[in-house]
Amino acid sequence: MRRILTGFALTIAFSNAAFAVQVYKWQDSSGVIHFSALPPEDASAVKVDTRLAQLSKGGFPPALPKLDSQIAADEQLAIDERVKAQVAQQEVNRKKACTMLRTNLSHLKNNPRVRIEEPAGQMRRLTEEERQARIKDTEKGIGANCA
Repeated sequence: MRRILTGFALTIAFSNAAFAVQVYKWQDSSGVIHFSALPPEDASAVKVDTRLAQLSKGGFPPALPKLDSQIAADEQLAIDERVKAQVAQQEVNRKKACTMLRTNLSHLKNNPRVRIEEPAGQMRRLTEEERQARIKDTEKGIGANCA
């Protein structure tokens, strides 16, 4: 029984070599590539390796390297680019706000007769106390946001 099993195992082990077919790759005069079992007589041919890949211990082909880390890196780059764009946009908005605050402060300090538009659409002049309060608030805003 043992001899039969050994013989059977050897037969299976070497059966790939028995069934292997030699394949030749060659190119004809018009540049077309051909594959055939026999090499052509009028052209040079290259023997193609037709052996199967070695299987791993579990009987499955070796796994391809996972691309999860590469996908994660690409996603992280996309997130970084979005964050950089958001930060750049916030910086532009901050500079615009600072310019507006400085302009408003200049108008408030240089013009004692500042007029504002009421919610109803009518114009009215700020009192000196309101103007001083707005100057103080504007200076605080500049100090906090425009360092």
